[in-house]
Amino acid sequence: MRVDTVLPPRQIKLLESSFAAVQKKGSAFAITFYETLFKDYPQVRPLFVKTDMAAQLEKLMNALSNIVENLRYPSLVTNTLKSMGIRNVSYGVLPEHYPLVGNVLLKSLKLHLGEQWTPEVEAAWTAAYTTFAYLMLEAAERSGGDSVRQTKDEIVQPNEKKKTPPVKVTPAVENERAETLKQVTDTILPIEQIIIIENSFAPIKSKFPAFAATFYELLFQENPQIKPLFAESNSLAQYEKLIDSLLSIIDNLRDSSVLINVVKKMGKTNTSYGLLPEHYPLVGKALLKSLKFYLESQWTSEVQTAWIEAYNLITSLMIQGVKQKEDKTKAQTNNVVDRYEKGKEKLQQIYGQAGDRYTKSLKDIAPDLSRYVIEFGFGDIYSRPGLDLKSRQIATIAALVVLGNAESQLMDNIHGALNAGCTQDEIVEVMIQMTLYAGFPAVLRAIEVAKVVFAERD
Repeated sequence: MRVDTVLPPRQIKLLESSFAAVQKKGSAFAITFYETLFKDYPQVRPLFVKTDMAAQLEKLMNALSNIVENLRYPSLVTNTLKSMGIRNVSYGVLPEHYPLVGNVLLKSLKLHLGEQWTPEVEAAWTAAYTTFAYLMLEAAERSGGDSVRQTKDEIVQPNEKKKTPPVKVTPAVENERAETLKQVTDTILPIEQIIIIENSFAPIKSKFPAFAATFYELLFQENPQIKPLFAESNSLAQYEKLIDSLLSIIDNLRDSSVLINVVKKMGKTNTSYGLLPEHYPLVGKALLKSLKFYLESQWTSEVQTAWIEAYNLITSLMIQGVKQKEDKTKAQTNNVVDRYEKGKEKLQQIYGQAGDRYTKSLKDIAPDLSRYVIEFGFGDIYSRPGLDLKSRQIATIAALVVLGNAESQLMDNIHGALNAGCTQDEIVEVMIQMTLYAGFPAVLRAIEVAKVVFAERD
């Protein structure tokens, strides 16, 4: 079973949006989950006797986040869930525990989502957990357990009374399971596939230069539209890059954290070369043809399937890395725009037309400085919570009086203070207060500036 055969796009969208709301609450959701789990099902508490619960809260949120974020990448999330199912066996998790966890998950989501917990969202999470549990149980069974298959309705059942007998395993099976767990714990592909890929790739290593040449010959021959992307590349250097990339991936198939980072980085690099998502199937076809040519009789249907699934997973990660970079860039761009627009609005609120004149005068000689003033000064500082606008203008006037050398800015900010609700008497009183810190000459100059502004306003 694969996630994409069960969850339609609409349900995936509901899962993503509802989990985003839960993530905003930080560890509160995880705390609720475990409190509910231990309260409703105290029989599972012994499984966590030696567990650092602070770390466990983080693990839960990371696991959920990893699953939900990758729902649109079925190969990745399917293998992630299967690895989790195998690890659960080593923690003592039994098949009968899955319905309990499902009940608690739905209960916790309902509590934290409130009005957002609609029948559609509940149905999406119920269907999703059913799928997740099936995949984890399936992997647990393959790792050596005689787990009883549960039906779809039994996975999430609020008042389930039926108990599945504990799993019984022989010492030989237990040893086999331990070895499997050791190998699979941190992989995103089943260990059987990894072994097939590693063994089939071994003969290629002695034929690297010829293999790379064949790959690019097939790629350009069947897809001439790709060739311009490599117009400025040295052939030998390009062969070396291909070999390094393949080695880097194969060498890290057993370490998912390293592999994911390596592959996502490759995706970003490929994008800088002009490689688009629609090019990946073409590259994959050339890769499979090259492997088949050099492996000859060793290119079995089993080997072909392993390479196809691995390539689909790798390219999904590459595209995901590019998308994350694009989303980050877009978010940063939107943030800059938001700061600028917020700053312009605040500037207009304080100074009115005088603010426009001020920034326009800067644009003529220092446009970047004008943008900094608006984004940082008014988009960030003046827009902070904690002080109302009137208080900020009083503080600004006090600072300018003490400086004693910024009459133009002082004039603008006296206008701004009056716009923010200060009275003339209050402004004068602030200046008098500054005689303790700036001295009489600075305050007298400030009073002269204030007189000019008051006369304009009257």
